[in-house]
Amino acid sequence: CVARPIRETPGAWRISGEKWFCSNVHADLYAVSARPEGAPEGTKGIGLFVVPRRRADGRPNGVFIRRLKQKLGTRTLPTAEVDLQDAVGYQLGALEEGFRVMLGVIINTSRLGVALGSCGIMRRAFVEALHYARVREAFGRRLIEFPAVREQLAEMRVLGVAGLSFTLFLAALEDRLTLAGAHPEDDPLFRIGVNMGKYVCSVDAGLVVHHGIEILGGNGTIEDFSPLPRLYREVPVQESWEGPHNTMMAQILRDALRSKMHDALLGQAEDLLLGVKHPALATPREAAAAALQEGRERFQRLLRRDPEAAALGIRRLVHRMARIFQASLLLEEADHDLAANPSTRLPAIAQFFLSRYVVAGYDPAEDSGYGNLVSQVLE
Repeated sequence: CVARPIRETPGAWRISGEKWFCSNVHADLYAVSARPEGAPEGTKGIGLFVVPRRRADGRPNGVFIRRLKQKLGTRTLPTAEVDLQDAVGYQLGALEEGFRVMLGVIINTSRLGVALGSCGIMRRAFVEALHYARVREAFGRRLIEFPAVREQLAEMRVLGVAGLSFTLFLAALEDRLTLAGAHPEDDPLFRIGVNMGKYVCSVDAGLVVHHGIEILGGNGTIEDFSPLPRLYREVPVQESWEGPHNTMMAQILRDALRSKMHDALLGQAEDLLLGVKHPALATPREAAAAALQEGRERFQRLLRRDPEAAALGIRRLVHRMARIFQASLLLEEADHDLAANPSTRLPAIAQFFLSRYVVAGYDPAEDSGYGNLVSQVLE
């Protein structure tokens, strides 16, 4: 889109062009990026504007919906192709800061929202599967009495709790930065964390919903039996929203190479583990600390490789580091809860997560206490 200033109204612009994706198209206000006439090429030349649907006198504001997108999921949130024809918009911040504001305020906040939405998907899928398993019988037993079903339900609960822990940590961090007057985009922990959190939560949502459909069996595929088919369609949209996984990986790698932003995440995980003091958590804390050190060394080796080789390895390493950070958060929360509630299930959730997703070479079949751990998670 191109923006032309309205001389008689300082800060107002006429914007024309096409937007291929416009989410929430029935909104009353649109955030629109556009290049002012004469602005330089590249991101420095992009301004950010707010465009009302209607002008002050109630007339349409030159925003025309060409057609609605026939999306796989999130259909209740309409997305459309939009043409703007001399739509009146109002400048948000300095023109040369438009891309930075769009990335730091809109895109990163939306990525945080994607992570949170993915956690909601995981929670709903878990609740649907849990209640179904409690009442559905097969071969004279309720589904929840079968060990394999119990393990799946435990995985669903643990991944959902871990995702929510990560997401709420990021939300609290953004609050602290904003209230202190800092720009979240400038904080390395938030910048790398929100990309990592958006990735891992949306990936886990697909696994959790798939488990839920499997527990419901044929009923899990029926559109009017449960919300699971709808949730399953929502997941790929969550994964692609505000940048697919490869975009997240490229940004994380670029930030690590240029500014060592990954050090902020590694340092935060270390601080979390140092704060875990309860004796019952000593062994898992040490296991998490060992994994963190191994992850730190892997990151250092990856960044020393040539760019093409680093790009090939970054996704697996990011996934690994996300798991270690989630484990650190869960252990810190378990430590806090144990002080007030010795019967809390959080230590079991943290141990299950650490064993299944962090400790290399762990085999549940070789762990005589694994069945009891699953039961503790589901209590």
